Amino acid sequence: MVVVIAIQSAELTNDYNLMLASPLWPARTLAIAGLFSLTGFANALAVRDHSPRDFLIRRLKRGYPALAMATLAGVLILGPIVTGAGRLNYVTDSQTWIYLLNLLAVPEFRLPGVFEFNTLPGIVNAALWLVPLYIGVLVVAVLTEGRRRLALVVPVAVIFLVTIVAALVQFGVL
Repeated sequence: MVVVIAIQSAELTNDYNLMLASPLWPARTLAIAGLFSLTGFANALAVRDHSPRDFLIRRLKRGYPALAMATLAGVLILGPIVTGAGRLNYVTDSQTWIYLLNLLAVPEFRLPGVFEFNTLPGIVNAALWLVPLYIGVLVVAVLTEGRRRLALVVPVAVIFLVTIVAALVQFGVL
């Protein structure tokens, strides 16, 4: 997780191009693949110890407040403080309110006038793209309830496939 945070921080600075030109360039793909794998195995073990339905309810109870807090803090605190668009323009811009779709697990990454001078201008909390994927894996686990092997294999297989697609995108194949 520390490597993923460090790499995502580097993506927002000019140091990212230096990293891509160094022998560390595979670190991003490997770190994200490792994070996906570890998360998948941890979730598979947790599903094994609880029914998938109980697991889903427990994860939503634990995860949704954090998602809501991150989304609301981004829109109501971070955005108005750092926007370059001016506070009135920020509040009246439709993108500000579209960002609230993150509360429904619909990833939106942009807030008007926020982080415009980063290498990835306007991107706020890009990791939110994982939320619908994570919820999808949990739903698959619930749907396969009662079929223990399927409940363990399907989420890991989904994460494995997404990791492969992410690697192919990273290497420019897709």
